[in-house]
Formats: sequence, C-alpha cells, structure tokens
Amino acid sequence: MSFDTLKAFLMQGIEVAKLNRAVMRDLAGDRDALKPAILVVAIGGLLSALGPIDPVGIFLYPILTLVMFFLNVVLLHAMASFMFKGYGRFNQLVQVLGAAYVLTWVAVLPFLGGILALIASLWLLVIDVITVEEVYGLDRRKALMSVVIPIIAVLLFMVLFGGLWGPRWGAL
Repeated sequence: MSFDTLKAFLMQGIEVAKLNRAVMRDLAGDRDALKPAILVVAIGGLLSALGPIDPVGIFLYPILTLVMFFLNVVLLHAMASFMFKGYGRFNQLVQVLGAAYVLTWVAVLPFLGGILALIASLWLLVIDVITVEEVYGLDRRKALMSVVIPIIAVLLFMVLFGGLWGPRWGAL
C-alpha cells in the first residue's frame, strides 16, 4: 500500500467522521479498503500508547485495540444482520468503521490526548449508528438498537460479574 493510498483513505475516514453517507457507501463497496482499515485501527492503538509514553503499551495497545475493534464489529454485525435482518456484510462494516478510527489518533497528543480520545470514542458511537443504518439498510431506530443493546448487555454482564464474584475475590 502506498503512502498516497493511505492518505486518501485517511481523508475518507475524516469524511466518515463527518457522517458523509456517500463516502460510507463508497468505502463499504471498496474491496481494497480492508487492509487500510485494519492498519488505521492498529495505528490508533499504537498512538494511544505513545501519548502517555507507555513502553509496554507500544506492543500491547495495537493488538488490544484490534481485538476490541473486531469484537465491536462482530456485535454490531450480529445485531444488524441477525436480530434486525439488515443486508450488509461484516467486511463492509470493518472498512467503514476502520476508516473512522482515524479519530482515535488524537490520543497521541500530549496533555489533551486522553480527553480528546474520550470525546472521539463517544462520537464513534454516533458513527456506529449512522454506519449501521447506511451499510445494513436499517432505519434509525433499528440501527440505534444495534449499537445500544450490546452496550447494555456488556454493562449488565459487568455488574453481574462484579456483584457475584467481586466480593469473594476482594476477601482473598
């Protein structure tokens, strides 16, 4: 992949962040967008370790970021496809959301990187909804539910897990 190809992909990622539906559709249909999407996510993980200068994180964060990204995409795809009967494909979601992960690159900035990364993460939830709506052909309510239900399920699991096992582990 050339630098110009990556640069063009990053510009598309910024357009996705601006909720440009035409660019979302273009990326979803671009068979060459998968590799740059994965690269953008991994670079986001690396940059989040460079912001606070975490030597261990430099190796670990790109991997963890990719794992969390793919877990998010799997959950969104499952909800949109199987629960709400959308017609999009997994790789289309990876390509569009991977481009949007250019927003996470703000984590590298000194002092403000953490706050800006938090804001970017919240905006990524909005991007998730619009992307699911666009890629899977769902209405806004179904797209929103595709994003919200997994978040609620994970939060409930965390509360249940902490409530059932937390006190016992704390006593050790």
